[in-house]
Amino acid sequence: MKTVITIVSAVALASVAQGASLSLASTMDGNSSLSENLITGSLAQINFGSGGQGDDDGFYDVTNTANQFGRSDIFPNETAFTVGSIDYSEGALTGSGTETIAITGIDLSGITSDISNLGDWWFGAPAFFSFGTLDASDTISFIDGAVSSVGLSIDAAFNTVDGQSNLVTWNGTFSVSGNDISLSITDTQIFNTGPFGGNNDVPSTFTADLRGTVNAIPEPTSTLMCSLGLGMFVLRRKRS
Repeated sequence: MKTVITIVSAVALASVAQGASLSLASTMDGNSSLSENLITGSLAQINFGSGGQGDDDGFYDVTNTANQFGRSDIFPNETAFTVGSIDYSEGALTGSGTETIAITGIDLSGITSDISNLGDWWFGAPAFFSFGTLDASDTISFIDGAVSSVGLSIDAAFNTVDGQSNLVTWNGTFSVSGNDISLSITDTQIFNTGPFGGNNDVPSTFTADLRGTVNAIPEPTSTLMCSLGLGMFVLRRKRS
């Protein structure tokens, strides 16, 4: 009997700890863009170029997009971003009613394939996005066991090096609210132009305005209608 109890207890603990993940693959707004005002003086926007694989959606003059400083496909997946995924403990759910639980992990590695050729944009220098960590306020919500919304906000940054090999970091936020996803940075940092630019310290403003909707999370209106429909069904059953 003791052996049986031990096995049952182990199974129960495994169930509680059972992990699950939600894909953050998203459909992005075609007007989503990256830009910098001074060092590169250029802009990349998803719906620039032909809209197909390998199109020239980068290196447009930030002050006059009729001009291009070069040609590059910054957004190779166009509006179909992979983004990554979030993790949560499925064992914490009862599957009944409205429930909100903590997000236990996040993986945003897909962004490296969604946004490419950043080094080319920054004259061959390393250039990359980085992200902060989750906290207790980052949650995922369910209605009767089905995902209804996500609420998370973490630090985000774009990083490169200046002409003196100093790391330059522009800071912002990566967030998901309901089914809306965004990577938002508007920040000004000092950038040294290096020996070929007179070693001047100049203010550089970097902007990331990337936004869209997460494919795996339903529109808030459809979630509400589903919930109301279920309520009406229960009410009819009670009356009959």
